[in-house]
Amino acid sequence: MQANNHCYDYGEAGFKDTLAALRKYDIPTSGAGYNADEAKQFYHTAIGGTTFAIISCGAYPVERSGFNGRTAATATETRAGILWQSDELLTRIAQEKAAGNFVIVNVHGGEEYRFAPTKAQRELYESFCDAGADVVFGSHPHVLQPIVWRGNSLIVYSLGNFLFNGMEEMPGATDSMIVRLGILDGKIAYVEKYDAVLDGTSVALK
Repeated sequence: MQANNHCYDYGEAGFKDTLAALRKYDIPTSGAGYNADEAKQFYHTAIGGTTFAIISCGAYPVERSGFNGRTAATATETRAGILWQSDELLTRIAQEKAAGNFVIVNVHGGEEYRFAPTKAQRELYESFCDAGADVVFGSHPHVLQPIVWRGNSLIVYSLGNFLFNGMEEMPGATDSMIVRLGILDGKIAYVEKYDAVLDGTSVALK
């Protein structure tokens, strides 16, 4: 997901290079674009009669370095960048759900190395579900956080790290998880969770 706190590590030029590479090799993405209109677009794909609408967004705090994703990396009419969480996004989620799509929201938010979501994080992710998201997948904390239901919607607050070396000294940062969903008639029929662990530059199921 490009809508993360490292998206502008090499500035707008580097961000555009990444977009170009994704397009060259036909790798789908969402929540990122050469301008705001592109960044707002959901990725759509149909599988087994169900249309999935996928969007990604940033919602992470200001970095200790001072980097502010909301002000420095959010796409505008004239700047390439990411989609930031907003009321407009909630409206777009509702529209996708009203169209009969299975809506997935990937959000890079919360605080690093916390094993429980913050109040603001909970309220934001719940608002995505209330707007119509069927699943909310979270990233950024680097450690696992709870998986909970919000009505018929699933919130995965944080899946921890999956491919991220150098985490051995951070408590809990080598624990990861794969979540597999079974979808039937546009609804979640079952959830499977597979624990995984990082070991240097590799990851394996426990």
